[in-house]
Amino acid sequence: MKAEDVLSQVEKLPPAPAVLPTLLNLLRDTNSDPGEIIRYIRLDPSLTAQVLRLSNSVYYAMSTPSCDLEDAVARIGYREVYKIVAMVCGQQLFNHSIQSLFLGKGELWEYSLATGYIMEQMATDLGMDAVTCYTSGLLHALGKLVITSHPSMDYADVFRIVEARGISITQAERELWGVTNAEVAAALLRQWRFRDEIVMPIEFQSCPAQAPKFRKQACMMHLSIWTVASLGLNYGKDAWAMEASPYAMHHIGIPEERMQVFMVNAHDKLAMVKELLVRSEGA
Repeated sequence: MKAEDVLSQVEKLPPAPAVLPTLLNLLRDTNSDPGEIIRYIRLDPSLTAQVLRLSNSVYYAMSTPSCDLEDAVARIGYREVYKIVAMVCGQQLFNHSIQSLFLGKGELWEYSLATGYIMEQMATDLGMDAVTCYTSGLLHALGKLVITSHPSMDYADVFRIVEARGISITQAERELWGVTNAEVAAALLRQWRFRDEIVMPIEFQSCPAQAPKFRKQACMMHLSIWTVASLGLNYGKDAWAMEASPYAMHHIGIPEERMQVFMVNAHDKLAMVKELLVRSEGA
């Protein structure tokens, strides 16, 4: 089975976060009109409200609340606004429970957001585009959502193989279906018009040495997932708790002690954001 076949057989695919590819393109274009970015966010009133609520939080140390999107953008910057938008879109995608993966409400979202944070920190250290890497980390588990909605693909079968033979989920998916959740995620993201620099690190997350392009980002993704698993956020019955690839560690060149700093920072940031979202929802 091919990834495109999986997508065509799922009756209800996850809702596309259509705002993200467009905003990323606007952010990377130095000639973009700042007003265009604001106008695009304003097309979704609920998203605008979320951005305003979160930008007014203590997280951004606002002394006086902002009631206008343009003012909020001026205070915290376009990239921070994009990260808020991406976080809200990610929560809409991943915040529900998934029984077949033994995931409670919000657990896949926490795992995805933490991966995004690790990717962002790693990119900053390496002088790469942190926003793009953050987005890739945030969306890397998308294929699992699709597969759990497929009429004939059952993760119970995958777990039986994993437990009987001690192999990874990715290996079991390949043997059982001929396709992995990473490949399904990549196919859907391409359908949503995300660029290859976001898609390929997701597609090759478990085998970064095989990535034809953006191999460094694929190695970063591999190590980010390993780091988040070490943090204890790889919830559910996801048994691909792997050792970090020596190739990925060598290719990135970030010391393990620095990865531990990323881990602590991601844990603290996730705790802060969870508290922030609870407060904003109650506001």
